[in-house]
Amino acid sequence: MRPDPFLELAAEYGRLVCPFHLGLMRGALSGLGAPLTAAGLEPFAEPGFCLAHPGGARTAEQKGATPR
Repeated sequence: MRPDPFLELAAEYGRLVCPFHLGLMRGALSGLGAPLTAAGLEPFAEPGFCLAHPGGARTAEQKGATPR
């Protein structure tokens, strides 16, 4: 992700900020009904940005479908 919106905070508080950022991405993808999830986040993969790793397709339960 370029630019990382939490870069300055993550440099000092990465143990808190990076999992929070991953949760925001997962929530946004879920809320948008995206077919993928955010499987992980690689902090500072390159100078100035982090790398988000996509996950597999979401299950019907994750999409909010009612079980039959």
